[in-house]
Amino acid sequence: MRHEMLQGPGGHSLDELLYYMRSVAGRSDNEWERNFARSMLRHGKRTTWHPSPKQERIMRRMVSEMLTDEDASLIDDESTDEGGRFNHA
Repeated sequence: MRHEMLQGPGGHSLDELLYYMRSVAGRSDNEWERNFARSMLRHGKRTTWHPSPKQERIMRRMVSEMLTDEDASLIDDESTDEGGRFNHA
């Protein structure tokens, strides 16, 4: 790995956070979040760069929210039929 492992409450390394920042940059409806993610990706190209504690907290929150939203939508899509009723298959 290019970056030192940062393990925080979210359990993701810096490389993993940067990997997910690509998705945030491309999917977020919030302009500030897209710009922040792009900025982190640019900084992340430097092997000696490490996010500030505040940047790391924001990255972890954004990734956590993105993954939680994706998991929730997958569960919703699989567990209900077109009428919104639960499938018991």
